[in-house]
Amino acid sequence: RTAVRRWAVASGSALQHDDVAIHLRCGDTFNIKNPNIAAQYGMLPYSHYHRIIPPNVSSIGINCQSLNQNCSSWATRQGDCQGGVAGKCRGIVMHLANHLRMRYPDAAVTVHHGEPVIVAYSRLINAPVATICNPSTFCLWPTLASRNGWLPKTKLFMGAELAAERLKDVRMMDPQPQFLTYQQMQRMKISAITEILERR
Repeated sequence: RTAVRRWAVASGSALQHDDVAIHLRCGDTFNIKNPNIAAQYGMLPYSHYHRIIPPNVSSIGINCQSLNQNCSSWATRQGDCQGGVAGKCRGIVMHLANHLRMRYPDAAVTVHHGEPVIVAYSRLINAPVATICNPSTFCLWPTLASRNGWLPKTKLFMGAELAAERLKDVRMMDPQPQFLTYQQMQRMKISAITEILERR
């Protein structure tokens, strides 16, 4: 919290924070070769968002890596471009954004992608209503520092349950329904992935 506060002062940032900040890792994770690791990264079923996000929010931000399919952005990592994953991720992220727009018609839903790490951290740490971390190591630390953080149960987050017990602003999500893992998604089409996420 101190780090992003000092960055905001030093940079003169006037960043507007969404009521709810969601972090979704999608890109090089589609190419994880180790099945044990691929089984711990994933995406939350939409029902988890419904349980956490109150109906009266005014803004929801989805934060993710660059969705630039031309891979010309400085914020694009090589692994996020290989095998057409940028296009696949764009389809998945935009489906989630549209779903949230339908579910929360009074909220502005924005996709923030390819931003510098400090900007993404600021969005996740300072969201006043909720910070939702999909199974990814990137969002663990800013969620621990957030005002109302939610973590999924995954072996990526060793000690997360203990942290949730000791930190008043951090909670563990119900493990059911289970998140969809990258091990499961690697051979699936966008339509199949989004259908499962929306149905669970």
